[in-house]
Amino acid sequence: MHNTLLETIQNEWIAQFREESLSNPLNNRLALSNFDGISVYMESHHATLFNHLKSTFPLCMRLVGENFWYALLHRYINNCESTQYDINQYGDSLPQFIANFEPAKELPYLQELCFIEWHWHTLKLASPPKSFDFESFACLDEISFQALCFHLTPNLKILHSQYPIYQIWAMNYFQQDKQIQISGCPEKVVIYQHNDLPCIMLISEEEYLFLEHLSSGNQRPWQKVVTELSKWIHEEKIGDILTKALRYQWINHFSLEAI
Repeated sequence: MHNTLLETIQNEWIAQFREESLSNPLNNRLALSNFDGISVYMESHHATLFNHLKSTFPLCMRLVGENFWYALLHRYINNCESTQYDINQYGDSLPQFIANFEPAKELPYLQELCFIEWHWHTLKLASPPKSFDFESFACLDEISFQALCFHLTPNLKILHSQYPIYQIWAMNYFQQDKQIQISGCPEKVVIYQHNDLPCIMLISEEEYLFLEHLSSGNQRPWQKVVTELSKWIHEEKIGDILTKALRYQWINHFSLEAI
């Protein structure tokens, strides 16, 4: 049986979230009640999203202060509705929102700190990455080695900042009160998962190039990667970085691709 009344109420409910005005028929139907269920639900939903974001981005709040950060979060929630069933997925677009948020223009590194916190949040929820299979790797012959491809751990992110972003992160994470030279101090970091823990590490230009080549999306044999990297990095240094990448689980598996 087609329930036109229910359909009308459902459509008007959706319209409320889009900030569209209620139609007169629905206003009349709801006029007898002093209890505004839609407003209560919206306020409760807004509060739930706000508390989630507040707990997900504590370092950003410490950097800019409660008043500024809370106002920013309320604006974000009003402009970016939640479309995910899992609330833990809400907030992925906050860094980009900050980039376009006029009051935050004078703090360009706020977007980058937010980027780090979001990926820290996702890594805390992720399953531990599988370990590198050193036993199988040791059995590769010379022909197989030519088809060898290394793969970065899922969810690993690298960030090249024009600001001392690692110092900014550490100052707020460890709740330090100190002066940081903002201009002229670019830094590069990697955000990754080691066993079941989220981690962040300051990395060198060479290490950044190494990870950038492996995360380019085009899976290439290791020998081709080495050939490209050797334009900027000595081959012995490439070997050292590879060892470090395996030790810290930046790389967690390999494959043999057709040449």
